Amino acid sequence: MRHQEHKAASWGSDVPLRRVPATGVLQARWVFPVQGEPLPEGQVQLERGRVVAVGRGLTTRPLELGSVALLPGLVNAHCHLEFSLLQRPLGRPGMAFPRWIEQVVQWRRSREEPPAEVPSPWQAGLRESAAAGVAAVGEVLSAAAQRIPPAPWPQLVVFFELLGLTPERAEQAIARAEQFLQQAPAAGWLGWGLSPHAPYTVHPRLLAWAVGQSRRRHLPLQFHLAESPEELELLRTGDGPLAELLQELGAWCPEALPGRLRPLDFLQSLQKAHRVLVIHGNYLSAAEQQFLARGRKRFSLVYCPRTHAYFQHQPYPLAELLQQGVRVVLGTDSRASSPGLELLHEARCAAAQHQVAPAQLLRMITLDAARALGLDATWGRIAPGSQGVFTAVQLPPNQAPQKANEVLEAIFHGPAPGAELIACGPLPRQE
Repeated sequence: MRHQEHKAASWGSDVPLRRVPATGVLQARWVFPVQGEPLPEGQVQLERGRVVAVGRGLTTRPLELGSVALLPGLVNAHCHLEFSLLQRPLGRPGMAFPRWIEQVVQWRRSREEPPAEVPSPWQAGLRESAAAGVAAVGEVLSAAAQRIPPAPWPQLVVFFELLGLTPERAEQAIARAEQFLQQAPAAGWLGWGLSPHAPYTVHPRLLAWAVGQSRRRHLPLQFHLAESPEELELLRTGDGPLAELLQELGAWCPEALPGRLRPLDFLQSLQKAHRVLVIHGNYLSAAEQQFLARGRKRFSLVYCPRTHAYFQHQPYPLAELLQQGVRVVLGTDSRASSPGLELLHEARCAAAQHQVAPAQLLRMITLDAARALGLDATWGRIAPGSQGVFTAVQLPPNQAPQKANEVLEAIFHGPAPGAELIACGPLPRQE
């Protein structure tokens, strides 16, 4: 099955971002440090690509950015860039999840190398992300992919995907992952981790190996969990549509999923890892939500609003999760289940569906997302020591918001604003 692919401009030096001097002072109509009070006519002082001061009146001759809200560079906590050439999602809205998985498998098996003049999906996805003001991406690298070259922008935290429900495939996945981990430190990425895919694609030994590597090497993990009703049925009974699909694909192992399992069992297995991003969690029980709240120093929950809407899942309990203390961050997932990779649009989708304070939404795509990926020492905020990487969001041209909450309301609830990625001086070095 062939699907139309999204056309994108060639990859090169024309990455869509604005370069500003590594040393100097920037000024914007509003500056949102995230940690700290928003500043009207705020200024940010930089030295050698790092923030050294944030305030007002730092200099009388700043570089004026105009009528924009200056935010920390946006952080997309979860993405699958391999699908970035798709023009529209696979399948149809509201389709059963196992049937969509079948479409993904067919697409991967039928994919052909693009002509030389067409960019790779990763190049196209990174360019699309940069054009939307995204500074860093948590990318799940398929084991079938050749490699992702170091990205000029956005910067990447690369999670090597682990697939293997049978013992034989689990051993093969471990061998490939060990090779990846040997090469990853020299790959030029911002960071790296492992992504044992999901309960129905990862043998218990493979999951235990990933948890051990995470703890030993201080690596983050990404794990899809409680994504669909069919997954819960498979865990509970060891049977159902997902089991049937795995049997059709020759990937079924009944000993690995004998039934009488819950997402909580997997959360308990993951709690020994260094850091865990639980992907989706659309159907977590109250006990599982409370488990994530108690373990927020280690666990983050990644919500992808437009993918959630595409599958027409039950309403996501975002307000309840946040009220309990769960760290919830946002991701774009991929063009296989979402119309695009614009993280700000994900936040606007969440704002339209949930009663969540705009300041909370801002944290979910900046500081909290950076914490989920382990980047919060220098990413996700505008403060002394942080990276000189920002997202400038255009404010409404016909009105000038007078209060910080009005600015955020305009960003998340008003007409769709433009966003621009701003980087100071040379590329940030790996942290």
